[in-house]
Amino acid sequence: MRRLLLASLLALPGCYASSTLAESERTVAAAAPRASWRAAVKDDLPGLWASTAIEGQSAGVVLKVYYAFDADGGWSGAALVLGEDGPRFTSLADDGRWALADATLDLHDGAPPAKAWIDGPRLRLVAGDDRLELVRVPLD
Repeated sequence: MRRLLLASLLALPGCYASSTLAESERTVAAAAPRASWRAAVKDDLPGLWASTAIEGQSAGVVLKVYYAFDADGGWSGAALVLGEDGPRFTSLADDGRWALADATLDLHDGAPPAKAWIDGPRLRLVAGDDRLELVRVPLD
Protein backbone atom coordinates (compact mmCIF):
# COMPACT_ATOMS: atom_id res chain seq x y z
CA MET A 1 0.00 0.00 0.00
CA ARG A 2 2.81 2.37 0.89
CA ARG A 3 4.56 1.71 -2.42
CA LEU A 4 1.36 2.35 -4.31
CA LEU A 5 0.88 5.69 -2.51
CA LEU A 6 4.50 6.68 -3.16
CA ALA A 7 4.26 5.73 -6.83
CA SER A 8 1.03 7.74 -7.15
CA LEU A 9 2.63 10.82 -5.62
CA LEU A 10 5.65 10.60 -7.90
CA ALA A 11 3.47 10.19 -10.98
CA LEU A 12 1.07 13.00 -10.03
CA PRO A 13 3.07 15.89 -11.53
CA GLY A 14 2.97 14.15 -14.90
CA CYS A 15 -0.84 14.18 -14.84
CA TYR A 16 -1.07 17.96 -15.20
CA ALA A 17 -1.56 18.96 -18.81
CA SER A 18 0.81 21.65 -20.01
CA SER A 19 -0.55 24.65 -21.84
CA THR A 20 0.85 27.65 -23.66
CA LEU A 21 -0.24 31.18 -22.83
CA ALA A 22 -1.62 33.27 -25.63
CA GLU A 23 0.57 36.22 -26.68
CA SER A 24 -1.85 38.69 -25.06
CA GLU A 25 -1.53 36.85 -21.72
CA ARG A 26 2.28 37.07 -21.70
CA THR A 27 2.55 40.82 -21.33
CA VAL A 28 3.98 42.19 -18.12
CA ALA A 29 2.44 45.38 -16.81
CA ALA A 30 4.22 47.77 -14.45
CA ALA A 31 3.08 47.15 -10.88
CA ALA A 32 3.75 50.65 -9.60
CA PRO A 33 3.71 54.07 -11.17
CA ARG A 34 7.11 55.39 -12.13
CA ALA A 35 8.71 57.77 -9.63
CA SER A 36 8.69 61.42 -10.63
CA TRP A 37 11.30 63.03 -8.39
CA ARG A 38 11.55 66.82 -8.34
CA ALA A 39 13.80 69.21 -6.49
CA ALA A 40 12.56 69.73 -2.92
CA VAL A 41 11.49 73.16 -1.72
CA LYS A 42 11.27 74.48 1.84
CA ASP A 43 7.55 73.72 2.20
CA ASP A 44 8.12 70.02 1.42
CA LEU A 45 10.22 69.26 4.51
CA PRO A 46 8.13 70.00 7.63
CA GLY A 47 6.90 66.80 9.26
CA LEU A 48 8.19 63.47 10.49
CA TRP A 49 10.21 61.26 8.13
CA ALA A 50 11.37 57.63 8.48
CA SER A 51 14.00 55.97 6.32
CA THR A 52 13.05 53.29 3.83
CA ALA A 53 16.50 52.82 2.24
CA ILE A 54 20.04 53.66 3.31
CA GLU A 55 22.94 53.35 0.85
CA GLY A 56 26.58 54.31 1.15
CA GLN A 57 29.14 54.29 3.94
CA SER A 58 26.60 54.04 6.78
CA ALA A 59 24.42 51.34 5.24
CA GLY A 60 25.90 48.43 7.19
CA VAL A 61 25.68 50.13 10.58
CA VAL A 62 22.66 52.45 10.41
CA LEU A 63 19.45 50.44 10.35
CA LYS A 64 16.86 53.24 10.47
CA VAL A 65 16.81 57.05 10.56
CA TYR A 66 14.07 59.41 11.72
CA TYR A 67 13.96 63.16 11.06
CA ALA A 68 11.45 65.70 12.36
CA PHE A 69 11.60 69.02 10.49
CA ASP A 70 9.61 72.04 11.56
CA ALA A 71 8.56 74.93 9.33
CA ASP A 72 10.76 77.41 11.21
CA GLY A 73 14.02 75.65 10.29
CA GLY A 74 14.41 73.45 13.38
CA TRP A 75 14.99 69.72 13.28
CA SER A 76 15.66 66.75 15.49
CA GLY A 77 16.55 63.22 14.58
CA ALA A 78 17.48 59.77 15.75
CA ALA A 79 19.18 56.78 14.18
CA LEU A 80 18.91 53.10 15.03
CA VAL A 81 22.54 51.99 14.90
CA LEU A 82 23.91 48.47 15.08
CA GLY A 83 26.63 48.37 17.75
CA GLU A 84 28.56 45.73 19.65
CA ASP A 85 25.64 45.35 22.09
CA GLY A 86 23.03 45.18 19.33
CA PRO A 87 20.77 47.90 17.91
CA ARG A 88 20.58 51.16 19.87
CA PHE A 89 18.97 54.53 19.16
CA THR A 90 21.27 57.52 19.07
CA SER A 91 20.28 61.16 18.85
CA LEU A 92 21.34 63.00 15.70
CA ALA A 93 20.22 66.38 17.03
CA ASP A 94 17.76 67.65 19.60
CA ASP A 95 17.60 71.24 18.44
CA GLY A 96 19.32 71.39 15.06
CA ARG A 97 18.80 74.04 12.40
CA TRP A 98 18.21 73.31 8.71
CA ALA A 99 18.27 75.37 5.52
CA LEU A 100 17.22 74.41 2.01
CA ALA A 101 18.40 76.39 -1.00
CA ASP A 102 18.59 75.26 -4.63
CA ALA A 103 17.39 71.77 -3.60
CA THR A 104 20.39 71.42 -1.26
CA LEU A 105 19.64 70.61 2.38
CA ASP A 106 22.14 71.77 4.99
CA LEU A 107 21.54 70.41 8.49
CA HIS A 108 24.39 72.51 9.94
CA ASP A 109 25.72 69.37 11.65
CA GLY A 110 29.19 69.22 10.11
CA ALA A 111 28.17 66.76 7.39
CA PRO A 112 28.21 67.87 3.75
CA PRO A 113 24.89 69.27 2.47
CA ALA A 114 22.69 66.83 0.56
CA LYS A 115 20.68 67.24 -2.61
CA ALA A 116 17.01 66.88 -1.68
CA TRP A 117 14.41 65.37 -3.99
CA ILE A 118 10.71 64.81 -3.34
CA ASP A 119 8.13 62.46 -4.88
CA GLY A 120 4.79 62.72 -3.10
CA PRO A 121 5.29 61.31 0.40
CA ARG A 122 8.91 60.30 -0.31
CA LEU A 123 12.11 62.28 0.27
CA ARG A 124 15.53 61.38 -1.14
CA LEU A 125 18.73 62.90 0.25
CA VAL A 126 21.96 62.39 -1.72
CA ALA A 127 25.45 63.46 -0.64
CA GLY A 128 28.30 61.95 -2.64
CA ASP A 129 27.85 58.17 -2.64
CA ASP A 130 25.45 58.27 0.32
CA ARG A 131 21.74 58.06 -0.37
CA LEU A 132 18.91 58.13 2.13
CA GLU A 133 15.29 57.60 1.14
CA LEU A 134 12.54 58.47 3.60
CA VAL A 135 8.78 58.40 3.73
CA ARG A 136 6.54 60.90 5.50
CA VAL A 137 5.03 59.48 8.69
CA PRO A 138 1.56 60.81 9.53
CA LEU A 139 1.18 62.13 13.07
CA ASP A 140 -2.43 61.28 13.95
